[in-house]
Amino acid sequence: MTFRLIFSKILLVLFCISYEVMAQTKEVEHEEQLWLQTNLRIRVAKKWFAYIDGGFRTREHFIQERTQYFIRPASIFQVSNKVQLWGGYAYFETSQWINGYNDVFRPEHRYWNFVTIRESFKRFELRHRYRLEGRWQQGFQQGELTDSYDFFWRFGYQFQIVMALNNEKIIDNTWFLIASDELMVNAGKTINNYFDQNRISAGVGYNWNEHFRIQGIYQYIYAKQSRGETSISGNSIWITLQMNVDIRKKTE
Repeated sequence: MTFRLIFSKILLVLFCISYEVMAQTKEVEHEEQLWLQTNLRIRVAKKWFAYIDGGFRTREHFIQERTQYFIRPASIFQVSNKVQLWGGYAYFETSQWINGYNDVFRPEHRYWNFVTIRESFKRFELRHRYRLEGRWQQGFQQGELTDSYDFFWRFGYQFQIVMALNNEKIIDNTWFLIASDELMVNAGKTINNYFDQNRISAGVGYNWNEHFRIQGIYQYIYAKQSRGETSISGNSIWITLQMNVDIRKKTE
């Protein structure tokens, strides 16, 4: 079975699942969001990286209301030129506006893992990302945070295409296009909805050099509450600054 046939079947399954969930939804909230994010990756050894990223998100005509803050430290192991293993911790605070409490931010702790696989074909890079997260969300009832925590799992798969524009590959001073689709599902005793969200995105980026890259992406998100009936249909602008630092000794 060829790669193209496998990829076509994956896209068909993702589309069918997303369409079925959207068709069954009775109540949908529409939102416009702005996501600002910074990533820092530090190479500490031949196969090891330290990583941290943080973000700030707003909504209501993109910028009028605060929505979320987060920080994610992690480590990365380079299995080969194509495969990386990621693992780390994340802390989120998310506004409960969907429940009618705009100024109440709900804390969440996450254990997360990524497996990323990258393939290159001339100007193109194809990236597969497999997501596993263990999520502890603080309890929330009638506008008040409680001392308890709800735990559940989230799994996801993302397929991404990156195409270099003014060079044959993404090297210094290269513009590139980027597009992706990611489906995420929930699992656990405390949830009511297994479908979590689907993210479809497309945008453009610029790679200054091996240390700095910036990209701006338009993203359509369709998400469902894990323990509620309301869904969110959102348009978002996602701006990310990526930084890479190598602190290995020159003799390594």
